[in-house]
Amino acid sequence: MGGGNDLVDSNVVSNEDSGIESSYVGFVDSDDVIAKDYFRNLIYTLEINKVQISKSSDIEIFDTNNYNSKAFYLEQKKTKGKIHIIKKNNITKLEVWRCVFEYNLIKNLKFHKLLAEDIVFNFCAHALARKIAINKNARYFYRQRNGSIMKAGSNGNTKGSTMESFREIFYFLRDNNLLQTFDLPTAFIRPKLEYTSKKDEDFLEMKKNLKDLNIPKYIVQNNKILNAAFSANSAKEFIAKTSSLKEKFKQYFQFRISKKQNIVKFFGKVIYSNKRL
Repeated sequence: MGGGNDLVDSNVVSNEDSGIESSYVGFVDSDDVIAKDYFRNLIYTLEINKVQISKSSDIEIFDTNNYNSKAFYLEQKKTKGKIHIIKKNNITKLEVWRCVFEYNLIKNLKFHKLLAEDIVFNFCAHALARKIAINKNARYFYRQRNGSIMKAGSNGNTKGSTMESFREIFYFLRDNNLLQTFDLPTAFIRPKLEYTSKKDEDFLEMKKNLKDLNIPKYIVQNNKILNAAFSANSAKEFIAKTSSLKEKFKQYFQFRISKKQNIVKFFGKVIYSNKRL
């Protein structure tokens, strides 16, 4: 996977294919580090709460060029954690690398060869589980590297990939009769404004791909993003129909000072802009 998860490939997660001989499965990016008691504490939380997923909320980001390795030997007391019920629209923070899964829950799920394959996988697992337990005493050390996506942000080269992720989740929800239970993750087709394509050809291609899915009409009618995608005739119209109040405000008023850029915008007009190298 993109971050270096080496436990399974893009096929079905199974004992036979992956060599797994355990009741539980956990993922760790190959360049990250976990505390000595990380899995012990997550499995304890999973078992005592009788759930199929336990998730760590104890994440420490460290710079690959400046860290103290002694921190990795941290040990904390086992805690029961807190139950979190998965609701219609709250499948969020879906990093697969900070979870432990009961094997039977995910044995038929796949890692597809596409952008954000771990998010697609984890969305499906959470939808099946319906509830999870969150542990605050299982430390996961996330390595931040120069040039990483987390540090640099998206470069915008995601055309088509996000649509594929949306398609896989739609098929999963449809095939498991969950379309009425969970909202479709429309952030894949309408991300933040800065990552949304302003090109009509990209919008029209997305619109065609959505039509090809034959999404039930009642789903489209009750979903603002999908409704806008089907009714709009241009990228500009689609963006106008789906912009949040924050995005609309930012189009007219902006005052930003950072290491990379200074910008002042008033009533939609940029009165000062200075990008730094």
